Amino acid sequence: MITKTHQIWDGANWVNDYRDSYCYTPTGIVKTESAPDNFELNNNYPNPFNPTTTIRFLIPQRSQVTIKVFDILGNEVAALLDETKESGSYSLEFNGKSLVCGIYIYRLAAGNVTESRKMLLLK
Repeated sequence: MITKTHQIWDGANWVNDYRDSYCYTPTGIVKTESAPDNFELNNNYPNPFNPTTTIRFLIPQRSQVTIKVFDILGNEVAALLDETKESGSYSLEFNGKSLVCGIYIYRLAAGNVTESRKMLLLK
């Protein structure tokens, strides 16, 4: 005779009637997308990078978005994005293979907000 054991979630693991805990691995993740509440520019990852890095940002409302990369002297070395984006979370990849090693600044402008971050290219 097979008896069904009762399972409960204790906040970290599934636990059965015998108090044996075991790990539960989900087979699918459902993501609910909601509009961000505020503007956010994240640090690039990885940083330092060679030769590619990912830049992530959030915009709370439909805006004209530009992302540009500058060298340490303020010279523009790349224009990564210049288009209208809906509210949401975005990421883009920057490839610095044609640039020399050093510190670069990436600047995001969306609506009336502008924010900048430093990144380091190592080869």
